[in-house]
Amino acid sequence: MANADAKDNERFKLPGSSLDEIFKVIQGYASVNKMASLSDISKNTGMHVTAISKNVGFLLSLGILEGGKNKAPTDVGTKLGLALMHNVPEQVESILADIVSEDEFLKNVLAAVRIRKGMDESALRAHIAYSAGQSKTGSTTTGTG
Repeated sequence: MANADAKDNERFKLPGSSLDEIFKVIQGYASVNKMASLSDISKNTGMHVTAISKNVGFLLSLGILEGGKNKAPTDVGTKLGLALMHNVPEQVESILADIVSEDEFLKNVLAAVRIRKGMDESALRAHIAYSAGQSKTGSTTTGTG
């Protein structure tokens, strides 16, 4: 059982950038709204392909992007990207709440925070990294933010 739990945690990919950069990537894919390469999204967002690439696994795991070598936004990814582009915070919050409620890893992190009746940022970041089976590195720290 513990081994199965470890395997499930290994599947969760942490992002490699700040939330602002992740939102830029989502907006880049949503504005193209078709299969696109990292290079296409880089031209669209002005971000380096490496910064985009560090976040694709995370966005795939949450069902925001889909595809193989080239990626496209899912319906949820398109809706989130449009809500971000048009600065509709209520819609962004609603979509993110739906994503969290459908993802086992994120639901477990939220449950841990609720059980502890809150967590300071440092403890939360450490809990996320540990739960995701990630070692403590600079990119892990960025991703847990």
